[in-house]
Amino acid sequence: MPLAADNPNGGGGGFTVWIMVAVIFLAFYFVLIRPQQKRRKQVESMQSTMGPGDEVITIGGLYGTVRSLDGDSVLLEIAPEIVVRYAKQAISRVVTSAADAEAAAEAELADVELAETDAVEDASEESDDRTPVTGKPTTTEAPVALDKSSATSNKVDPAGSA
Repeated sequence: MPLAADNPNGGGGGFTVWIMVAVIFLAFYFVLIRPQQKRRKQVESMQSTMGPGDEVITIGGLYGTVRSLDGDSVLLEIAPEIVVRYAKQAISRVVTSAADAEAAAEAELADVELAETDAVEDASEESDDRTPVTGKPTTTEAPVALDKSSATSNKVDPAGSA
């Protein structure tokens, strides 16, 4: 039986195995380890920036509003006047931040005020186009006079008979 050392083409098998192990380790690092580290940093950042007034979701799916933070615990208001204590690590994500909610409310208020201003301007422009300064209609058609005979002959029978 020939040995691998005797065969000049088959002697590098050990080096190839080490290269394959390194490739598998790099694949695991970029597919599993690195994304998990990024996610952990994001969660830690979210938990450290969380403050009173933020609406959050716990890992159990409970929605609540942060009332206060005490070291590693958070007081959540889950219903009016119902406050529960959770560990900071139990907060899955922040749904709406109090600062973001205030900014969105201010932007919405500005949009509403702008829309009302535009509506008032449009209404004043439309009223200017329809009636002249004298207040009389701008149509040049003469009023049509209907006599009683033509008015009664054009009535529609509600029963649908002809």
